[in-house]
Amino acid sequence: TDWYNRDDIVEFKHLNTSSVTASDYAWYSCQALEKFPALDLSNSSTLNNAFFGCTALSDFGAIQADSCGDFTAAWQGTTALTSFPAGAKLGTEATNVNFTSAFQSSGLTSFPADIDLSNGTVFSNAFRETDLISFPAINLQNGIEFVNTWYNCTSLSSFGNANLNG
Repeated sequence: TDWYNRDDIVEFKHLNTSSVTASDYAWYSCQALEKFPALDLSNSSTLNNAFFGCTALSDFGAIQADSCGDFTAAWQGTTALTSFPAGAKLGTEATNVNFTSAFQSSGLTSFPADIDLSNGTVFSNAFRETDLISFPAINLQNGIEFVNTWYNCTSLSSFGNANLNG
């Protein structure tokens, strides 16, 4: 929580984060934060609320969070974030990955088709109240909970052939 609630940070510069093991609330409510680099968070087990409420965040690098198993509310409320970076690694080496409210109330209008969410099991409220226009055909076959996943996505007009469990 080193940068928790810091309104004086506009751009986060690259630093070596490869040994970080947990990123809970790390940049929580940094409301002036606009730019964030692609970081190696591959040893971080959780990004719970990491960027929650970063309302100015619009430039986000393709982070590597392969081992992360908890993305609960990680980008919730990032209203200026209209696109998520292609090539990001989100829980690709973890099991039972939790995406509850991960992108809820963000400004996302699209989501990249190359992001592997196949290890995700919980997607409740994951994309709730986003500005998504389309959602790609991605593999969500291990998902067991989809409560309100795309609830109130009023602009969603195209939904790919997502491979859902059941």
